[in-house]
Amino acid sequence: MQARIGVHCAVRWTNTVRVSNNAAAMPATRVEGRLYEFLQRDLEYVIRVEEILWGSVLLAITLIIHALGVYRIVRTSAGVTVWAEARLPGLRAAVFVLTILSIVVLHLIEVLLWAMFFTWKDAQPNASSAFYNALVNYTTLGAGYLPIRWRLLEGMLGMAGLLCFAFSTSAVLALAQRLVQLPFGDRPATDAHDGRSDSRAN
Repeated sequence: MQARIGVHCAVRWTNTVRVSNNAAAMPATRVEGRLYEFLQRDLEYVIRVEEILWGSVLLAITLIIHALGVYRIVRTSAGVTVWAEARLPGLRAAVFVLTILSIVVLHLIEVLLWAMFFTWKDAQPNASSAFYNALVNYTTLGAGYLPIRWRLLEGMLGMAGLLCFAFSTSAVLALAQRLVQLPFGDRPATDAHDGRSDSRAN
């Protein structure tokens, strides 16, 4: 009787060990399977020359558009500020806000450029999704929305966004410093100089 009880206990203990070993092995097997699928998906991806060429072209065009656009916006804003201060003192704040809004529109135009490319290459289902995903990648808020054949452009689009935002920030800071240095409510120095010249002539 005692021998039967001992054998029964030994069998139950063996079965318990097997169940526990199987339970411990199941999560590891699942993790290995997921890891294997993830690595397989990445191993299938190969950087294509077409990606590099199109990404470089789009990046260069974006930087050129942004540099020319910001230069023109800041120059125009500075000229309008000097002109407005002689006639409407205190208008510099409105000019500064309009400058920032103009730069934001410039950023959206650059995002539209990438969205048009994604739509052209069938990398997005429609124009709205292309613009949204391009904006998300441009602002570096997210990535992973492009097909695997164009995944390199996610990083290049994020790089373009970082460079353009850095350029915009430096331009806005330079304009702000110039606006702060201008006197409030006074006429520009050129007008005062012209007034002195006119008085001497009289």
